[in-house]
Order: sequence, then structure tokens, then C-alpha cells
Amino acid sequence: MTITFRRANLWGVCYISNVVGSSSPESKSRLSLIAPAFNEEDKIVGFLRKVVCVLNSLGYEYEVLVVDDGSTDLTRQRAMSAVTDSRVRVISYSCNQGKGWAAREGIRHAYGDIAIFMDSDSEVSPQNLRQYVLALQKADIAIASKRHPGSTVSAPILRKFLITHSMFLCKS
Repeated sequence: MTITFRRANLWGVCYISNVVGSSSPESKSRLSLIAPAFNEEDKIVGFLRKVVCVLNSLGYEYEVLVVDDGSTDLTRQRAMSAVTDSRVRVISYSCNQGKGWAAREGIRHAYGDIAIFMDSDSEVSPQNLRQYVLALQKADIAIASKRHPGSTVSAPILRKFLITHSMFLCKS
């Protein structure tokens, strides 16, 4: 299989196609949305409602996996009660392991042919899901990056400064 990389003008999400099998988005593959979450009790309910609404409009068979990465707040409980749809599942563990571990756990539990990673903090709008799925019609792997020269990032100037200079500030 040939792997093609494609950058989109969207940021904050990595999406991977053909995790299992060889289906393509054109054949209406199964989609797994993996949403790592850590202490997102204030945002998780709204995030899940928006995600389910957008995914319902796409016409794909889907599942949403919230991976609660050892939150110390009510993230897990709120996620479990937010949506009564059986396609939304919450995976949790007690000790915070980091975003990479959460992503791996999500993939381990996913059944979809297409996996999309999206942070549960709603920094990236779930409305972008449609564009991500369309991008995967032309690529096996697509990575959206806020650092790509063609990306448009809308954030307050202080946040942009902190994003680009955080490593320097931490080392000082």
C-alpha cells in the first residue's frame, strides 16, 4: 500500500485512514473518533453533543471513544451521562498517563476503518470533522498542523505567543 501525506489548512488534529482492513472513505467506512480527555468536566458535554450532531450528518457508521486520561474531576461521569447513544463510549483509567497513552488506548478499543483524533477541549471545532473526512478521500494519512505555513490559527495574540515560545519559556 502506498502512503500519501497531505497537509490541510486545519490544525490541532491528526487523522489516520485505513486503521483496519482496506476500506476507503468513499465506501462509507466505519469511523472511530478518539477524544483524549483530561480534566475537561466543563467542556466534555458540549463537545460530545456537537460531535454526535456532526457525525450523524455525515452518514457514516461511527463510534466516539472518550479516553479519560486519569482525570481528577468529573470528566468521566459527565461524559458518560452526556449522551445516551450506544455509539459513544468512555474508556478511563485512574492514573494520568499522557495524551500519547490515551491515543494508544483509543486505537486499541476502536473498531473503525478510519480513526480521527480530536482533543475534547473544543479548541478545534467538531464542525471541521466533515473537512477531515473529505481530506481522507485522497490520502491514507493526513495531519493537520497549526505550524503549517498555510494554516490559519485564530487565537488571541498572547496565546499565539505562548504557543510558539512555550519551550523557550520553560527552559529559561
